[in-house]
Amino acid sequence: PDASASPAQRASHDPAPASKPRQPANEAVIARRGGADARPTPAPEAPTPAPTKQDTPQRTRNALADTRAVYLEAWRRSVEQFGNRRLPAATLRSAAGRRLTLEVTVAANGALLKTRVLNSSGNAELDAAAIRMLGQAAPFAPFPPKLRDGREQLTFAYDWRVLGDAD
Repeated sequence: PDASASPAQRASHDPAPASKPRQPANEAVIARRGGADARPTPAPEAPTPAPTKQDTPQRTRNALADTRAVYLEAWRRSVEQFGNRRLPAATLRSAAGRRLTLEVTVAANGALLKTRVLNSSGNAELDAAAIRMLGQAAPFAPFPPKLRDGREQLTFAYDWRVLGDAD
């Protein structure tokens, strides 16, 4: 740099001091503890500014407020309670770790209209027992008025995973 240059001109020619790269606040900081025993620790949280009306995202539907989701959750609980009491223990033991997906159609009045295997468990005895059990558990609760409005039936997939004793 020229000695007669102004301080501003000299500063523009000087190489910028090496700055330490800033780590984003949402990345984990790795703590060194003697080599291979390094574990991630959370980085300090940056203060979050208060949201303004413009920053507030559109609200999504809450599953608990969704009449269909509430009905299906109650249906699932009642079917699982019924199945746990009624399916033969030998069938459950032989099917441990297997997964079965059924398509189920329920009428607005709670009647079981149809069941079919979408994905077999690979155990024909379990598949047949599950379909039989659904027939025995029916009729189910009728649809609540909000769900019944304009809907005569509901078709959904029921994914059933048979747990072993250790699960």
